[in-house]
Amino acid sequence: MSISEKILHPASQVFRQIATDPDWTFKIGIGCLINGAAFGLLLINLMLLPLCFCLWSLTAGYILMTVSAIVKEPECKLPTWQNLLELLIGGGIWLTVSVSHFLIPLLAGFASLFLAESMGLDNCLKTCFLPWAISTWSVMIILAAVIAFFSTYLMINFAVKQSIFAAFNIKDIASQLKRRPGALIQAWLLQAGLIYLAILVPIATVVGILIIPSTLFCAQLIGSSILAHAWRDEVT
Repeated sequence: MSISEKILHPASQVFRQIATDPDWTFKIGIGCLINGAAFGLLLINLMLLPLCFCLWSLTAGYILMTVSAIVKEPECKLPTWQNLLELLIGGGIWLTVSVSHFLIPLLAGFASLFLAESMGLDNCLKTCFLPWAISTWSVMIILAAVIAFFSTYLMINFAVKQSIFAAFNIKDIASQLKRRPGALIQAWLLQAGLIYLAILVPIATVVGILIIPSTLFCAQLIGSSILAHAWRDEVT
């Protein structure tokens, strides 16, 4: 198998899996509708954020259920929308956990800002300001990228083991990375690229901004499925 085939193999598995499901448009359409409704409610009134969180939890729960199904059986069809309370609870837990993951680079930034203020480095007129600002932003971006990588696979781990501890168990991810780091990194890059395209392409068309919630759900579902295939290959 060539390098390009190895990179695209998980993606081809996912698209083949979706294509063989006669109800894929209905199943994905429900997720797009829920995401779109959450976006619309948020625009209407920020006080509706708790309701939006519940809707996002449903879509996150469905993605977790899809990931779990793929790891168990790679050729399975997309799961049906059922056990909504279970989706709500599982998705809500994961959304809360994922937010906690990304607090780390924010805390690092605040720590750097506090240190710079105490040492007088945050004055833009000083010569040391630019090196401090560049180094701080660089560290934050690198840290955010590393956390984003581990967080995506912690999601897979959480979906498979269905344990809150699995959502924080870095050792499991490190163990998988040891075996074949290339496959996991390639799958993550594909997933990240899909999410960026799902946001940037609609923005580029201006009118398409309204469909970003739908394109984002599709990208998250497909991207997470690619991650699940890569994870399963590592396990098996």
